[in-house]
Parts: sequence; C-alpha cells; structure tokens
Amino acid sequence: MALTRLGLNQSINLATNTTGTLAVGNGGTGLASGTTGQFLKFTGSTAIGTGEAGGGKLGQVLQNANEGETNVSSDSYTGISLSQAITPSAASSKVMIIVSLAGVGHHSSCEGGALRITKGGSELKQFTESSGYDNNTSANFYASSDNCVYIDSPNTTSATTYAVEAKRLNSAGAWRLNSDSGASGASYSSITVMEILA
Repeated sequence: MALTRLGLNQSINLATNTTGTLAVGNGGTGLASGTTGQFLKFTGSTAIGTGEAGGGKLGQVLQNANEGETNVSSDSYTGISLSQAITPSAASSKVMIIVSLAGVGHHSSCEGGALRITKGGSELKQFTESSGYDNNTSANFYASSDNCVYIDSPNTTSATTYAVEAKRLNSAGAWRLNSDSGASGASYSSITVMEILA
C-alpha cells in the first residue's frame, strides 16, 4: 500500500480511516499483529519477523548474610544461621544457590569441616573436605574460605527455603566460621539464590 498526498498543506491521519498492513518497503513491519513475549527482528536486508524471548534470563536475586563467628563442634550437620527462601515465578525455573564462607578454619584439634546445602530441611548437596583443612592439630588455622555453587530444579511456585549446614570432620575441637583471626572487621559469609527463567 502506498500513501498518496491529498493536496497542498494537507496531512493524512494514520490513526483513523486506514485498513490493511503497511508493507516493509513502505515503512511498515508487514505484520498485522503480535503476541505477548514476541519481539521484532530483521531476518534479511528488508524483511522483518518475530521471535520469542529465549530462556536463561535472570529473575529475582536474594541473599542472606552472617557475620557472627561460629564454632561447629558437632559431628553431625548443624545449621550455621545461613538460609534464604525464594518463591519461583514459574515451575520451570531453576534456582542457582551460591554459598560463600569466609574466615574458615579449625580450632584446637579439629582437622577440618564439611558443609551441605539443604532444601526444606532435607539434604540437597553435600560438599566434604572443605577449605580450612589442616592436619597440623597443634595450632589453630583460620582465614581460609569455602565456596560452592549448585543449581536446583524445584518444580514449584511455592516458597522454597535453602540453607547451609556444617559439621567437623573429626571428633575433636571445632570448625570455626567467620573468624577474623585477629584482623580488623568481621568476616562475611552469605548464601545467594538466583532464579533462572526457562
């Protein structure tokens, strides 16, 4: 469809009295309508088409942090005050869990520790022989760090809580977290959960 000027100093109102689809060659898209989630893209030198937004987009990002020094003196997994709830926006979403522990080490005759991520109170993933391991049990060892990443598929749109638990590896002493080892300022440990849209 071509537009024809009606006369000198006259204009065409495209908001009314028009029908059909304006072709690409005449400045239009060549599309009558679109749907939610579509975007326009060039498919060649002059052609325009539509596409769907792909997956892998980052949704919500939530974090919980703990700066308090903690001695883990249990041979069984115990909470260390690091947990974060997230409510996925779609059942197809994945959740990436990132755990970062600082100021990690052993106290007294403890040789090291282990940690695990739980979901709703049940074990999701275990990470053993964590950083902070030192077989020199005659001295304290601090100022290490421990990081782990896990991707979960919760398959729900209900609130889901992820938490971190830890234990010592041998039945002696304590595995210490968030120790500043005499340095100024407390260490900073955190759990971060990120929704990845499918």
